Amino acid sequence: MAFNSVKELEESLSRIISKDKPDLYDVNEFKVWKDLGERFTGDIWNDGKYTWKMHCHSQILKDVNPKTIFETGFNRGTSACMFLNQLRKFNGGDTVKVYSNDINPRSLVNAKKLSAEFSNFEFVLGDSMVKLEPFLKETNPELDYVFIDGAHSYEGAKSDTIAFQPYVKKGGVIVVDDWWIDGVKNGTLDSGWDGWEAFEIPKYERKALVFIKL
Repeated sequence: MAFNSVKELEESLSRIISKDKPDLYDVNEFKVWKDLGERFTGDIWNDGKYTWKMHCHSQILKDVNPKTIFETGFNRGTSACMFLNQLRKFNGGDTVKVYSNDINPRSLVNAKKLSAEFSNFEFVLGDSMVKLEPFLKETNPELDYVFIDGAHSYEGAKSDTIAFQPYVKKGGVIVVDDWWIDGVKNGTLDSGWDGWEAFEIPKYERKALVFIKL
């Protein structure tokens, strides 16, 4: 299932606005989380500063009820770990396929840790601007939830969004992280969004936009 209308997405986001503090997750309950080690680069998610990102994703995950998720920008695996644990909690098992991509081989160690715990996880190594389009063409997934947090550049954001758009089901979403970065914002906006509608996610640290396919 996915969002049936823009109004449903707005109602989902309004639930975030009404919260005084995050209450949809507890990283102490996350499997593998403590084994991921120190971050390589980028955001620190819930390691002490950003507290709303996981809540925002968790709220949308609950309402989208996805069957297939794809993210770019695995890094050390914090977002993938969050997705996998929350989906297991919300769905009572590992029934949702989760793909994650990263360009750097250093991600393989943590990807293997997640694969050992979660049978529904698949890691895709390679430059998303080169690897993503042929991988999607070969696997032809029906995507409900896409999270773009890979190459933080105009070219990277544009390439990723264009590659994913045809594979997102009606009512599915693409969430673009780090909307504060001009390259990410401009590359995304130049990707062509006819038949989509966008909303900024409230309370999301360093901003994110969610696009719903109408």
